[in-house]
Amino acid sequence: METILTPAKHPSAAEQVCGYVLEKRIGSGGYGEVWSAVSPGGLKKALKFVFGAAAGERASRELAALERIKEVHHPFVLSLERIEVWNEQLVIVTELADTSLKDRFQICCDQGRSGIPRNELLIYLSDAADALDFIHDAHSLQHLDIKPENLLLMGSHAKIGDFGLVKDLAQTSASMVGGMSPIYSPPELFDGKPNQHSDQYSLAIVYQEMLTGRRPFEGRTAAQLAAQHLHSPPDLSALPLADQAVIGRALSKQPSRRFPSCRDLIKQLFHPHRPAGGAPANLKGSDAAHTLDKRLPYSTSSGGDTFRGTTATSLPPVSCRNLPAIQVDQTDWLRPTLVIGIGGTASGVLRHLHSRLAARFGTMRYVPTLQTLLLDTDSRVARRLPANDPPEISGHDSLCMPLRSATDYREHAPNLLSWISRRWLYNIPRSRRTEGIRALGRLAFVDHLEDIVDRLNQMLACVMSEESIATTERNTGLKFQSHTPRVLVVASIAGGTGGGATLDLAYAIRGILQKHQLPDEDLIGILTHATSRKSGPRDLATANAYACLSELNHYSDLSSLYPGIDANLVPGFNTATPPFSDAYLVHLGEELSQQQYSDATDMLASYLYLNIATPAANVFDKLRRDNDKMSAESLSLRTFGLRALSKLNESTASIPRWLAEAKPRLGDCARSRRLLVTIPESERVDELLHEIERHNGSPVTTISGCGEDINVCSEMQDLSLPHVLQALTGGEAEFEQVASRLHTRVDIEWMPLRR
Repeated sequence: METILTPAKHPSAAEQVCGYVLEKRIGSGGYGEVWSAVSPGGLKKALKFVFGAAAGERASRELAALERIKEVHHPFVLSLERIEVWNEQLVIVTELADTSLKDRFQICCDQGRSGIPRNELLIYLSDAADALDFIHDAHSLQHLDIKPENLLLMGSHAKIGDFGLVKDLAQTSASMVGGMSPIYSPPELFDGKPNQHSDQYSLAIVYQEMLTGRRPFEGRTAAQLAAQHLHSPPDLSALPLADQAVIGRALSKQPSRRFPSCRDLIKQLFHPHRPAGGAPANLKGSDAAHTLDKRLPYSTSSGGDTFRGTTATSLPPVSCRNLPAIQVDQTDWLRPTLVIGIGGTASGVLRHLHSRLAARFGTMRYVPTLQTLLLDTDSRVARRLPANDPPEISGHDSLCMPLRSATDYREHAPNLLSWISRRWLYNIPRSRRTEGIRALGRLAFVDHLEDIVDRLNQMLACVMSEESIATTERNTGLKFQSHTPRVLVVASIAGGTGGGATLDLAYAIRGILQKHQLPDEDLIGILTHATSRKSGPRDLATANAYACLSELNHYSDLSSLYPGIDANLVPGFNTATPPFSDAYLVHLGEELSQQQYSDATDMLASYLYLNIATPAANVFDKLRRDNDKMSAESLSLRTFGLRALSKLNESTASIPRWLAEAKPRLGDCARSRRLLVTIPESERVDELLHEIERHNGSPVTTISGCGEDINVCSEMQDLSLPHVLQALTGGEAEFEQVASRLHTRVDIEWMPLRR
């Protein structure tokens, strides 16, 4: 039986071993432990003590590996200097590194980072890839134990150490399970069949873990990890979207589907938007899923702040002019209004809106001419909304439209595949939610179309009925200026549900209004964009917004026709008709915290409240009827910003800051602007208005009796779509490639948007 190191045989500090004075233990593992030491000449070295007797099995394996590697000389391979036997233990002397990649990762985590900065990490792994390709190309060897502890840092470079498992690929296969690290081991190692691409697989896992702090396989035992490496797709969701396809390919179960070399892997990570050489053709089945993020099956590209190397040409700035104040009737009229929210962002907006409406009217039952409806694929939304009075959204105001399993869609596949890509239909998430995929949002909408249209008919009938109007007038004392309905659709184009179903929802509403011979000139889209702090969802959100805007642009073109869904429910339009009469795009913010996100949706709810339940509604309606479009683009977007002041508790010296905070994030993309100020009836704000007009450079429109707060609203129109895209994507043209895979219909050719 092999002898293992006993406490008596363990080295200790200040002890001399083969002429080296030990300093401290700097690492240990399954095969041995490593100490720093001082050589007889005063140089610092590293000594590895191999567990077990020098004549035992472990030491024999290590010696066999050293025989293979001792002739390898490369600047990024840790140099091997001596092999000795001490106290019946095998001792290996190497140069001493400054630290390891694992230690560098821990330092970054202690500084509050998720991992090693991307550019720094890629430099280290580039060195490692160069060494790994060299030992394969020149010596037909694979390291087979690539992990953060074995990537050692010296100065600004990395070196590969610990070659205890290195294997000559020309030799007969043998089981590697006894000594390998299952966290980083490729599937072929569990079968004892290492391949020339095996180290690449381990390097890809090291990259994800050191960058994000999360591994693609999270098994806790060797058995769990073996099963995941052999059969499960990797979880790449922690990675930036641009990296996911690259790492997915390097983690292919079949080695032949990986990159030709480790250098090619790192090169692709440096430039994720460039086509990779030697790309495997016709990916099928589970291997296809390995190249993608779980939320973006079969994608091959890009996203976010991880892009390097190419940037779209910057556009010349847009000239924005102030429009004069407008004069309209500021009587406190009401109008039948239906607000439809779709997706998670809309649920927060509607909750805040209900709170404001309840504060004014007491309960929504008093104003049946104001109705809200929330559509979402997430069944948790309906469950977590209690069926009670405002400020919460009650159950009858929501309609859940969850996805079904791919099996359930199979009998309808011939019809569905006429417009949805096979890769989406047969990759329905287990959650039955869209997981950020726009095509699945449209699929859910089509699947529940009959219920949605039925609910819309009921709610429109309710807001317009004579009984509802009479009840509202009796309960509020307010009159109706018009009995024609106003419909507002609130959706996040960054999400799968809102971004995927919003445009079809708009056409469904148009169809219903036309069927009942009602005007559809006040169908207004309030489209939002926001991103979270997680890189994968952030990049996907931006690509979704890009795709949704390109579809909106397509349908707004005078030469494009909407093909419809169902002749009876959502028919097509035989004349060019845009989805919305007016479309707003509101950029809520980038990398928002939960509190920032809540504040942004509250601001949006304030704007909706002013639009539907205050005298400001007449002003906003007049603004939307103003067709002062200054560009020839087919799509004319609007945006707005809002700054609420609580009474006059701030000095007028803060006015420049108020105006700056009221400016929307997309304000630099607009060609004209009006400033509106809403004030309480009881306030004397002459000095305030004078100062605002002075700083604004032109008269502002003032509206009184709009609640307790003073609101400064910057209403901007005629946004330049190319500038909007540049603002959302940072000018990176590669988002177009991802957006092309996120369109909701494969039966329409989407033309690239102009930048």
